Amino acid sequence: MLAVDDDPQALRHIRDALVRADYRPIMTADPEEAVRLVEEERPTWSCSTGCCREPTGWS
Repeated sequence: MLAVDDDPQALRHIRDALVRADYRPIMTADPEEAVRLVEEERPTWSCSTGCCREPTGWS
């Protein structure tokens, strides 16, 4: 399971919930890394808040 969020606290909450549910979470705040992780790790599913900013600061 891959979780992508630009909020570190949100990622911690998501990670904790997934671990409690016996999943092996893959976490990142970086959208580019998320693409790489999808290709390399092939997670069963992923979730994102859709609010990660571009490196230029666009939101």
